[in-house]
Amino acid sequence: MIRHCVMMKVAPEYHDRMDDIFVSLSEVVERIDGISDFRSGLNRDFEGKSFGFTHGFTLDAHSTAALEIYACDETHKIVGGQMTTHCVGGAEGIMVFDIEGQV
Repeated sequence: MIRHCVMMKVAPEYHDRMDDIFVSLSEVVERIDGISDFRSGLNRDFEGKSFGFTHGFTLDAHSTAALEIYACDETHKIVGGQMTTHCVGGAEGIMVFDIEGQV
């Protein structure tokens, strides 16, 4: 299993648009076999260690092949482009971790 984690530094003027972005991404996840458990939202930053990352989402890919299908999905690309324009510094305002784990 691979947990795909995406953290974003969303510019304040775009915070109200993130719910629509997350809904669109969740719809992509629902269409792809082997991708599940989409979670998204505003960073609460309880520890004060988020370095400006305001929003994020995660999903679980059951295989590398499923994650590749997600990455190549046309809707994912369109929504990802929109998300990038909402981030401070564009793509520099997005951090992605793909954690492959056993536990």
